[in-house]
Amino acid sequence: DIFLLVPENAGGITSKIHFYALDSNLDVKKSLTIPNAYPYYDWKHIQEFDDGSIIVWVSNSKNTKLSVQGIKMDEEYNVVWNQEYTFTNGDNMALRSSIIIDDECYVLVRRFGNTTGSINYNCVLKIGKNGNILNTFKMNFDPNHIDKNNQGNVIAIGITRDNQLICAK
Repeated sequence: DIFLLVPENAGGITSKIHFYALDSNLDVKKSLTIPNAYPYYDWKHIQEFDDGSIIVWVSNSKNTKLSVQGIKMDEEYNVVWNQEYTFTNGDNMALRSSIIIDDECYVLVRRFGNTTGSINYNCVLKIGKNGNILNTFKMNFDPNHIDKNNQGNVIAIGITRDNQLICAK
């Protein structure tokens, strides 16, 4: 199947993103509208598991705060779970990248401080099959992408403040 995430924006105000699952003839098998999804940049991803289930990741902007929303669907594109991930102090969280390793999803997010004393930083969330956060890994540099190496480990790729490429495991 082919997956599409199509943003809809109403005059500069975040509106929604439409998810489409298409068959090989480009006929729509399933569609889903994700309200409040932030339609800009690359802050949306789809990850597919070996069993045919998928997770749609978007940055969500309801209540004027950015959060990350994950929607897990089975192989028939029925919603299994729909989770919103936020920082407890109200800071913004924006989606950067995601990868699946051994049926667990790793999601790179960027924290934007809204509260006094908050520091902007990136972290990787390890998400289990049921949508719960299993672990959080804070990054001490600014990666914009995560992937896996040939040993199946998560690697983060980005640049330092001195514009040097860095890759961390």
